[in-house]
Formats: sequence, structure tokens, C-alpha cells
Amino acid sequence: MLKNLLGREVEMASNRNIKFLMAFMLVFALFAGGFGQKAEAAVDNAASVMAVYADGTVLVNEAVSLGEETKTAMEALIKATEGQVDLSDTEWGKSLDAIKGSEILNEHFWAFYVNGKFSSKGSETFELHPGDKVTFHYVDWNVTTPDEYEPPVEHAKPVVQKPLTKDQVKEALDKAITYSKKDGVSDWETVVMKQAGTDIPADKLENLKKIVKDNNGSFKKITDTERYSIAILAAGGNPTNVEGYNLIESIYNGNVTSQGLNAVAYALLALDAGGFEVPADALWTREKLLGYLKENQKSDGGWNWNVKKEISDMDTTGMVLTSLAPYINDKTISSVIEKALNYLKGEFNAGKINNSSTAAQVVITLSALGIDARSKEFTNENGSLIEYLLSYQNADGGFYYQGAASDSDPFSTEQGLLGLAAYQLFLNGKGSLYQLGSSPAPETPKPEEPVKQPAPVEQPSQPAPDKQPAAPADNAEAENKGHRLPDTATDSYTLIVLGLIAAAGGGTIYAIRRKQQA
Repeated sequence: MLKNLLGREVEMASNRNIKFLMAFMLVFALFAGGFGQKAEAAVDNAASVMAVYADGTVLVNEAVSLGEETKTAMEALIKATEGQVDLSDTEWGKSLDAIKGSEILNEHFWAFYVNGKFSSKGSETFELHPGDKVTFHYVDWNVTTPDEYEPPVEHAKPVVQKPLTKDQVKEALDKAITYSKKDGVSDWETVVMKQAGTDIPADKLENLKKIVKDNNGSFKKITDTERYSIAILAAGGNPTNVEGYNLIESIYNGNVTSQGLNAVAYALLALDAGGFEVPADALWTREKLLGYLKENQKSDGGWNWNVKKEISDMDTTGMVLTSLAPYINDKTISSVIEKALNYLKGEFNAGKINNSSTAAQVVITLSALGIDARSKEFTNENGSLIEYLLSYQNADGGFYYQGAASDSDPFSTEQGLLGLAAYQLFLNGKGSLYQLGSSPAPETPKPEEPVKQPAPVEQPSQPAPDKQPAAPADNAEAENKGHRLPDTATDSYTLIVLGLIAAAGGGTIYAIRRKQQA
């Protein structure tokens, strides 16, 4: 547009005039330029500021609160960059030269857009309104500047310039844990604290046991059984014996397909979390679960929670891949995993990961598979996947879901925590988020008071009493129901009777031997 306005006079000008015009245009960027669409999730009384370099790199993408000291677009840019803006003085005013140390190129200037349109006012004089979105785009002045401009990525986030260190990841995770503890610890956050080595609230395990007991080990949703099983294991309990109920058996003999593919994936995760044994005649053995997941992989390589749908979704694909991670060395599974990874790579490169929850799920998946979320396959001009996730973390430690900055919310924070914990495990070489180690040993029942026996008398050895057989599982009511463990302890009265019989037998033998010796 600028070139059109200048017309032939610019094209025919002398070198001296070209330099004059370039200087004029650099200043003009301060007084005539801008971008933006209305932010989908704009904070009250805030505007969004984005700066895009010549090669498409997003240098800035921040929501800025407006106020007395932040009224104009230039003031918002300075606030968003924490003052990392280079300005120079010309005879026409100040010229915007660089943003956050960006390289200054010849014959380039910062075009200024407001809500997607080239502004007729400059950034120093343009007053912003809540919800406005402005963009500074570094362009070649020899190329006609478009009247409208669309950012390269819909929800682009700022690039983290420095390499991410273990300490930075730990700091981010610790902040998120501190934030989450304010309103109590969720079941999934219990997993995070276990894996992060953070103290789990003392009453968490008892609260989980009470839930199981109050519901008689039976839940309407199989995913509740799976979640409680994993959380109880993380909290130090034994899901095979929770107040007498065996949640693991409820899973492998339950209706794991009743809630879509998610429930199948979490069934496998729950069984593998503690390396629990599954009988060969179980309704859902590991082999059957793996087979079901393989059968329902879509042609594009991903999965959908609804097996009847042909289009994959990234969140379900991530969950399934995480459950398949322990089987990566199985040839029949490794090809399935490779195909699904290609699907996730394609979605990432297409810019379809546009919220913190999906980003966290994919980070969990990659970490379980031993893949760095900062690898080149998951890094683009806007940064890596893990840095993208971190860009949604607020100063209070919590996370928000999508779009321009907003208040932290419990769901997004929980997902962000899981992603950070998984990545920290990856950095420390400690495996998958849901690998929680062997289950604790079953609780030993208190022994009955010992019965005093008569003085020992030589007697024939007595065969040990048969053990009471365990009650067979009722498959007709196995769905989502905890199974009460059989009571196998011998009662006191039985012990007394056996003792009397033994004493009488011993006395009889003794009398016969005395008679024979007489």
C-alpha cells in the first residue's frame, strides 16, 4: 500500500531520495499501522499484542492490561516486551527499529495492524480498547504492504529464547503444585505429587478408601474405578484390597468399552501402573486390551474416543499412545505407535495444537515414549511443544486453557501439572508418568489370640486343614463392581476343638503303649 501511495516518484528517485523515503516510512510505522482480530478469550480491560519478524517468528504474543500508563499501542508493546523495544530519533519523530533484540534489516520497517487491518494512525497515537489485538509485522518496504494481515498461527505464543533447563522445569512444576494445593489435591494431582517426590496430604489415601467403602466398591463409570485405582496406588495404598474390595479385578472383569476408547486406554494404564497380575480367564487380559486398541486405530494413525467416528482426535490419540508405551518393543505394537506418532507430528506442524490441555497430553505421550518434547519434530518457528505448554502458565502457578491470557482454572492446571511432571521424569530418565512401581504388599490381618494347648504329647502328625476356597467371581455382576475379599482366617472355636481331638488321640496312644509294655 505504501509503495502504491508513493507511486513512480519513489521508483524513479535518486539514492538520496530513497534514503529519505526509507526514514519517512520507518517513522510512519509509528503513526500508521496495526493488526488483529478480537481475542477469543480476552481478559477484561486487556488488549493482545503480537510482533512477527520477517521470517514469521513470533517474538511477542501477550495480553496487556490497559490503564492510565498503557493507553496506546506503542505503550502496550513496551509493556508486553518489558521495555525491549529499540527506538531511534528522526526529524519526523521516533522510529521503531527492533523488538526484543531482533536483527535490523535494510529496507524493512514495522508495519502496524489493528484487528487485522492496516491502521491509518500510528502506534504512538492509536488508543486501544479492551479486546483489541494489534500486530507489528516486520516487512520489506519494496513489497506492497497488504491492507489486511493474518498471523501465521491462530494462537501463537511467545518463543522461549533460552534453552529450557531442569531447574526451570522443576520451578514451573513446584509453582503449579503450590497453586493446586490451595483447593485440595485431585486424584490425578496425587499422581503428580508421587512422581515429583512431593508430600501427598496425609488424609488423601483415607479419603479415597472412604469413597470406595461408601460405594461398596461399585461405580457407575468404569473410568472412576480406573482413576481411583491409580490414585490409591500413587497415595501408597493397594487397589487390590481397598477396604476389602479389589478394584483391579473390577477393571479386568469390567465393561471397559462402556465409555469409549478412553476407558480402554486407562484400563491398560491402571493394570500396568503397579504391574498387577491378570488371570488368563479374565474378561479383559492385557492381550485383549491391546488388540482392541489396535483394531480401532484410524487410517490416519490416530484414535477417537468414539470408535464409530472416522476422524481422529489428538487427546484420545495421546492417551492411547501413553498406554501403549510399555509395549514399544513388541513388533506388532511398535508399528502402531509409529503410525500414531506420524499423525501427531502432522497435527503439530499444521498448528492444530491450540490449547494447554492438548499440549500437555502430547507432552505426556512423548515423555512416556522417550521422545523429547523439544525435539525438532515438535518444534516450529514459534518454539517447542513444552515451551508452548509453559506459555499458558500464569504468575500464580496455575494454567489457563486457550487464547489470550486469562485466569487459571482447575482443569487446565491439572493437565499442565501432568504434562510438567511427565517431562521432568523424561529429563531425569525415569520413564512414564503412570509407572508407579509395584503395588504394596497386602495388609496382614491381625492374628487371633493364641489358644493355650496342653503340654505336648508325642502323637501322629495331623494333616493340615484345607484352606477355604476363594469365592468365585460372579461375571454377571462383575461390571464396575469391587469384589469383597474372602475371609480365610480360622475362628477360635475351630482351633479349640482341633486341640481337644489332638489331646485325646495322644492320650489314647500313650495308654495303649503302656499296656503293651506291661
